[in-house]
Amino acid sequence: MRASSSLSKLCHVALRRIAKLRVAALPAVVAGEEQQRLLVGHCVIESVNTWAEFARGYYLSSVYGARDVTGARVTTVLGPGVSEPLAIDTLMQSVRPSQWTRSPGGPWKRRDEPPWHEPPTLLKGLEGTGASNIDKVRAAFAIDADAFQDLPPCRNFFAHRGRYTAWGVRSVLMRYGITGEMHPADAVRRAALARPQPVLADWLDEIGTVISLMA
Repeated sequence: MRASSSLSKLCHVALRRIAKLRVAALPAVVAGEEQQRLLVGHCVIESVNTWAEFARGYYLSSVYGARDVTGARVTTVLGPGVSEPLAIDTLMQSVRPSQWTRSPGGPWKRRDEPPWHEPPTLLKGLEGTGASNIDKVRAAFAIDADAFQDLPPCRNFFAHRGRYTAWGVRSVLMRYGITGEMHPADAVRRAALARPQPVLADWLDEIGTVISLMA
């Protein structure tokens, strides 16, 4: 997801992707159990990827001086005309200071960057630049969404498979009252206790809410 001169547009793109994943992951009927599980796995992986790409795009857009929903530009201590290498180098100083100390100024490759799916990466990055929209982002994360903690272990299973990653999914879902021997793709389509919809839908809704608040 590329940086944008408008945070509202960037958020709109991300919300559209989340909405599509929600529809795709929760069909009433899917032709065959295996197809259903593959589809759910794809949606779990892409939900984490979508958030990570959005967080990176939001950081870069903010540092570049994108406009918010009121039309005001985001300002930072870096000033106007910031390049991507400088934006990422500043991020590394804030989020991975020990790594930055060993190699100040980079150049940094994508694999060097901190995990964008983890909220502290975006928060610390914006704090490090003195971004004027940091309070809005803090407020968005204040809803204490479980998705950012619980989706990644599920994503690890569908991306890598295996006994230990499957156990990671079961450990997550036990906290929602979802127990029993079942495939992780079936488990995330179960509803948590006292919830009217599958836990995967709750996670996607939480991500969508945070994105909306950041817009």
